[in-house]
Amino acid sequence: MGKKEAQDSEISDSEIWADSDEEFRPNVPDDEFYGEKSGVLENSEISALRRVHAKKGYLDGLSTAKEDSLQEGFDKGYPLGASIGIDVGKVISKLQFISTMNEIDPKLKDQAKTYLESAKEELLIQKVLNRRYFDGDLKLPEDLHSLLQRWKSDIDDLQAQIKLQQ
Repeated sequence: MGKKEAQDSEISDSEIWADSDEEFRPNVPDDEFYGEKSGVLENSEISALRRVHAKKGYLDGLSTAKEDSLQEGFDKGYPLGASIGIDVGKVISKLQFISTMNEIDPKLKDQAKTYLESAKEELLIQKVLNRRYFDGDLKLPEDLHSLLQRWKSDIDDLQAQIKLQQ
């Protein structure tokens, strides 16, 4: 194939590449888009580079928005999670204390040990922070965690029985 035939068979970039940058074009007037607009057609490499940079900027914007959203969610949820964690710790520590007391009825001590094993199982962080305990905004209904309330009630009953026997 000669030089003349090779030139005739070449296909221009505009025939290969779609020349639409509309998907990355912000809603601004043409004279404000990427600096000054000139009547000169761009090189396909520059056009491709523009698309790459526009896409990168778009993705960077999404990443930043996600990070900000995650941080805001963490900032709102951390105090509630910390409070729940403290309550779980109090339940476990009270049961541990009662189960090691020597001066109480052995039946109550055994009951405390049984409660302790059950509490360790039921009050795992994955279970305590299960969505079923929270509303759509991830808030506790009436600031009560039903699982923790049940355990607090059981401990109060156990402590009342200990006081009665003394």
